[in-house]
Amino acid sequence: MMTKARIVDLDGTISDDRWRLPLIDYTMIDPWGTYHAACAEDALIHAEILDTSLPLVLITSRPEYVRPQTERWLARYGIAPFLLSMRPNGCDWSSAVLKPRLLWMALRDYDLEIEAIYDNDPSVLSGYLTLFPESTVCLITNPQ
Repeated sequence: MMTKARIVDLDGTISDDRWRLPLIDYTMIDPWGTYHAACAEDALIHAEILDTSLPLVLITSRPEYVRPQTERWLARYGIAPFLLSMRPNGCDWSSAVLKPRLLWMALRDYDLEIEAIYDNDPSVLSGYLTLFPESTVCLITNPQ
C-alpha cells in the first residue's frame, strides 16, 4: 500500500533565503557556492506547511555538498524529513527539470504517492505537473 507524502522545497519555501540572494556571483566558477554554503543561517518561514502527520519529502536544488549545513538547519528547527533529496554535485539541470526527476525517483524507491507539492517557483511547479499532472501544487510566495 502506498503512503501519501507531502513534497516541500527548501529555499524560498520554508527556508528564508532572501538575505543570501546577493551572495550569488556569476563571475565565479561556482556562482551559487557562497549562497548555498550560508544556508544554515536562514530563518524558518511558512512552518504551517510542515504541520502534517504525513511523511515529509524535501526536494531541493541545493547541491549534495551542502548536505551537512542543510541537516544542521533542519535539526535547528526540529524538522525530521522522511527523505531529503538534493541536487547531485556537478549537475547543472534547471530546477524545473531536476526536481520532478528527483521526486519521480523518490516515489519509485519508497513506494510513496503525492499528497501535495509546495514550491516557490512557478516553473518548477509546471515541471512537476508535466510528470505528475494529477498532483495538487501550491505556489508559496513571500512578502517583498
